[in-house]
Amino acid sequence: MNRECLLSNLTLIIFIVNYLFNYFIGDSMWKSYTSVIAIIFLFSILANVQTQAQWTEQTSPTTNLLYSVSVVDNNVAWIGGGVGTVLRTTNAGGNWTSVGGGAIGTADVYNIFGLDAQTALCTTTPAGTSIYRTTNGGTTWTLVASVASGFMDAIWMFDSNNGIVYGDPVGGNWEIYKTTDGGATWVAAPPLAQSGSEAGWNNAMYVSGSNIYFGTNNTRIYYSSDSGNSWTPQTTTGQVNSYAVWFNTTSIGLMGGSTGGLDVTTNGGTTWSAITSPGAVATAGITGVGSYWWFAQQANPGVVYYSTNNGANWTTDYTAPSGQFYHIAKSRNGNWLLAVQSDGGISSSVITVPVELTSFSASTNNLGEVVLNWSTATETNNQGFEIERRTETSEFRTIGFVDGYGTTTEPKNYSYLDRTAENGINYYRLKQVDFNGKFDYSDVVEVDVTALLTFNLDQNYPNPFNPSTSIKYSVPESGNIRLSVYNTVGEEVAVLVNGFSQAGSFEVTFDASNLSTGVYLYKLQSANSVQTKKMMLLK
Repeated sequence: MNRECLLSNLTLIIFIVNYLFNYFIGDSMWKSYTSVIAIIFLFSILANVQTQAQWTEQTSPTTNLLYSVSVVDNNVAWIGGGVGTVLRTTNAGGNWTSVGGGAIGTADVYNIFGLDAQTALCTTTPAGTSIYRTTNGGTTWTLVASVASGFMDAIWMFDSNNGIVYGDPVGGNWEIYKTTDGGATWVAAPPLAQSGSEAGWNNAMYVSGSNIYFGTNNTRIYYSSDSGNSWTPQTTTGQVNSYAVWFNTTSIGLMGGSTGGLDVTTNGGTTWSAITSPGAVATAGITGVGSYWWFAQQANPGVVYYSTNNGANWTTDYTAPSGQFYHIAKSRNGNWLLAVQSDGGISSSVITVPVELTSFSASTNNLGEVVLNWSTATETNNQGFEIERRTETSEFRTIGFVDGYGTTTEPKNYSYLDRTAENGINYYRLKQVDFNGKFDYSDVVEVDVTALLTFNLDQNYPNPFNPSTSIKYSVPESGNIRLSVYNTVGEEVAVLVNGFSQAGSFEVTFDASNLSTGVYLYKLQSANSVQTKKMMLLK
């Protein structure tokens, strides 16, 4: 339900309640009660708005069909369309400027890739297929590559210098070219032979690092793990056409075809299997982040579907006021979502996803220190993580804090080293804290510190040193220990530890202010073990 509809319902409810209260109670009590009802209902509206994706229609300067959209960040985006249309915004769609034409002429722009606010590349057809490039925000376009026949399907830049383009086969081989100078020049990649009469689709390419996937009309996706130097076909079960392909992780991806078909992979595309699609019309595009997915279809009007569980279930996220969707894309750096339509319409949404924790583990090193590692797929308003620990006999308490990345749709990895873990079972949890003070707890993980402790004497640090240095050691069981320092003739010059010790990891500081420059030995002894190491004092 949209906000206009909700406000209409609010008006109707107040009217009905007003009538009932006037009839049964009277006007005086009602005036205050109406305000209460309105406030409560408005809060429920705001809660609904906050938890649901909010789409808006932006003002477009064209009614031409829009084929492709590339979203750079939360402010910059480029759109390509029919009759030489290229649109650009640098203020999150507050204004869209027509920057096409010129050298592009009236050729249809079927795919576009924006590098930044000034630089973009696009593919055009008919009259062969061409690649045009601008470095001044679309003021001028330069022809940088052309093929007399065929059809360039999609461009993707790995970074500001390196990129790849793929196109329909010509002469028995796919048209695949690479650039190393920001798209100024293109050279043929190692050949990939055409199978039968297969061809590709515009916008049907996904790139992450050196992994590349592109769609075909031949019940297969082509995959490269080495930036396009070699390729492996992957069978798309039940889907002849692969109009769109997208991966949220290195292993989990979705592919959309004709008549609403959807395939999913959980192993990087080695196998694809069909899943239930929310609609039965052609795919316009797929994008996502974490376990969240957006799937646009070329219904009339266009529909965007939304999944929070990797495509297992879908709900309608947005229906366009008119026109069919032809492409959908998410900002490569940010959380802006754009979908473009057959009538020039531009639909916009800001992705709001929680801090999505994908892993959390605890392990120990040979010093008995606990190493915590965790990862997030997405973050929104994330101030950071409080690390909490408890034992069998104590409650959770905070032992540290790790800053978060605020808002990001890119996977992030974190770690924390607990040097003060106690003997026995230690339990850990993360308290994820938002900038507004809201928080959420992770699941609890546990680790047995004592079981993994060994008798160990670390190298001192720093070494050489002047005048003090730190020495770490660990003992796997309780008992008497002695840590002492000797000169090179075997004379004991200092005793750092001497007596009963619990099992665990420890650190002591050795102050050699009263000793002269030279090599010294330090020795750790228990009832059953001895370890000795050298250190150097330089004054």
